[in-house]
Amino acid sequence: MSPPPPQIVPHFEEEAYMTIHDVKWIPVSNRLAAVGSDPCNRGVIKIYSLSSKFKKEDEWIRDHPIKAATFKGSSLQDRYLAVGDLGGNVETLDIETKQKIWGLRGHEVVNCIDGAGGKNAGQYELLSGGREGNVKVWDTRINNKPVVNMEPVTAKRECWCVSFGNSRGMDRWVAAGYDNGEIKVWDLRQLNQVWETHIDNGICDIEFDRPDIEANKLTAVTLESGVHNWDCRNKWKQNKAKIKGTASTVWVGKHCPDNRDILLTGSGGGILSVWREHTDKLKLLQSQAISEQPVAALDWSPDKKGLAVAGCFDQKLRIVIITRLKTL
Repeated sequence: MSPPPPQIVPHFEEEAYMTIHDVKWIPVSNRLAAVGSDPCNRGVIKIYSLSSKFKKEDEWIRDHPIKAATFKGSSLQDRYLAVGDLGGNVETLDIETKQKIWGLRGHEVVNCIDGAGGKNAGQYELLSGGREGNVKVWDTRINNKPVVNMEPVTAKRECWCVSFGNSRGMDRWVAAGYDNGEIKVWDLRQLNQVWETHIDNGICDIEFDRPDIEANKLTAVTLESGVHNWDCRNKWKQNKAKIKGTASTVWVGKHCPDNRDILLTGSGGGILSVWREHTDKLKLLQSQAISEQPVAALDWSPDKKGLAVAGCFDQKLRIVIITRLKTL
């Protein structure tokens, strides 16, 4: 007898009064950061806390709308927020003192950002992708140039998403997804391309199931409701699925930090979906609408199992709880 499916339980809802582009839990805390743009086309960073209530604690205005953010490029002690904005800037910010720690203009427009490093995972680095098609790796100890720049040699396509993976000691891979459905994976140690493929629709989000182990699975979500998964250890065998009954965009997909086989996706119509990644298939476990507008940003809490935050196009933040993860 199969275990009962997980449930998606809305817990809190809060007006953000801004266009939300990304949300990230602050490590080792009950707080989170939401980034985006206000009606005056300025960048906004808002800090929220979650206890018996969900409330805003602080707000920070920036010059350019912020497209993406991550805490993965710094230690748990520093907890610096790395952001990429529509002015092309890649910056590291101290959210406690509201000071810029490091930054420069690296792209025409920054579409995406990721980070890696720490215990057994090598030096802390940032990864960004831009509208001009370049994918760049940054070491914040170097002030004026990227460590590596992956630049297309033929027709340039817009890079929509990036992800670090296989971060073990000196090893590190980079995956990038483009607006034309191309996916490329590079080995930073060998400085060569490991793999590439092309699928029918633009890649909205891409992620390795675990960034700090030998590359295992790579997942991408796309326009027109596509969810794709590749086995990096088995000749890049592909599994794919679609969200039934809709052709809307799947904007974001994030693996559960407590169970790397569980994937949470956010798509048009405000739909959250919970998937299980099997060796030979993707199985939809649960799907539920939490908003009338698309879910554009998601993040699992690294400290509380089953807790997640979603940012939607209706300018609201929603705290949700995914139940029964232990039985899957």
